[in-house]
Amino acid sequence: MTVRNWIGRLFNRSHKVDNVFFVSERDKGDYYNLHVHMLLDTNTDMTYKEVRYGLGNISVGDYQPVYNNEEVCKYVTKYLGKDVDYDIVFKSQNVSCTPTTTLPPGFQEMSFLMRLGVDI
Repeated sequence: MTVRNWIGRLFNRSHKVDNVFFVSERDKGDYYNLHVHMLLDTNTDMTYKEVRYGLGNISVGDYQPVYNNEEVCKYVTKYLGKDVDYDIVFKSQNVSCTPTTTLPPGFQEMSFLMRLGVDI
């Protein structure tokens, strides 16, 4: 299952998620193993259970509201340009694009940061 498939499932199962930014990151202990960071742009709060169900009950290693947009942007973009997969997916337009390090205006108020502890 790819990250884009998880996002498609999340969009189909939840009316609360409007947009998603994700970036894969290599594990420190195993260069060939990846995990994913996702930022969810939601129109209301979501519980851990709702997010996990929306993604297809995959392992969600960390889940928390975003309190500092600048720090979160630094955290999730540190590996951009280093042979990792990343994208912004817009539910309303059903499109994705390759982002720059700066998130677009609609993503300045991201709701949740997640670390998905799964092999991709």
